Amino acid sequence: MAAIMTARLYSPLLIVAVDKNDARLEIAKRFRAHEIVNSARVDALNRLTAPTDGHRFDSVSVHGKKLDLPIKASLVGATAVELLLRHFHSGLIDASPLITHVFPFHDGLKVYDTCKAAAQEKAMNIIIDIGTL
Repeated sequence: MAAIMTARLYSPLLIVAVDKNDARLEIAKRFRAHEIVNSARVDALNRLTAPTDGHRFDSVSVHGKKLDLPIKASLVGATAVELLLRHFHSGLIDASPLITHVFPFHDGLKVYDTCKAAAQEKAMNIIIDIGTL
């Protein structure tokens, strides 16, 4: 979702979110992705080339397990994280919509349970509040 937030800073013509998790795709809609594609249901490559009239994407962000892509493109990586953190810190991007859960430190085991059931819990980013240990 942070990739969508960052991409919007550059006024792209098209932002497409691809995921197998419907809950995450719904969140991508709220973050104003132009298109969403559930790759568990459709052939994502064919679906992605349709709205672009065969043109390729300028930037691709891949998360999760390793994926070999036969494309020449700008791949979002560690350098994008530094820029994103600067945007959060400056207030250019509001990070609060990315936070789905907050747990007090003493509920640490609930954090693991929530992470394991992230799809069901609709968990994206979790804060562990250490408060006053």
